[in-house]
Amino acid sequence: MRVTKDKLRQIIKEEKAKLLEQHFSAEHPGPLEYKLADLIASAWQQDVLAQDHQGTYDSWPAEVEEAATQLEEGLMDSGVLESVLRLVSDVEGKLHNGDYAR
Repeated sequence: MRVTKDKLRQIIKEEKAKLLEQHFSAEHPGPLEYKLADLIASAWQQDVLAQDHQGTYDSWPAEVEEAATQLEEGLMDSGVLESVLRLVSDVEGKLHNGDYAR
């Protein structure tokens, strides 16, 4: 049986979609999802602490840290990072396919 280039590309695309579906799920987050959630929560925490408003109590930094922890957990539990990781995967696939070559 002979497979055309277009058919091979379609098969690869379908198999990649299956793998992505298995790999990027809220039930089983991967190391990149943990890293992204941590980076987002840390950036948010730094931004809040850099603002002029520092709360009304001496416990403000601890409150912000607790809120950042909740943000990180929420990002992981919601599965919102799945879309970001799919985009990253698509861009990386294009990179490896030579789509960005000049």
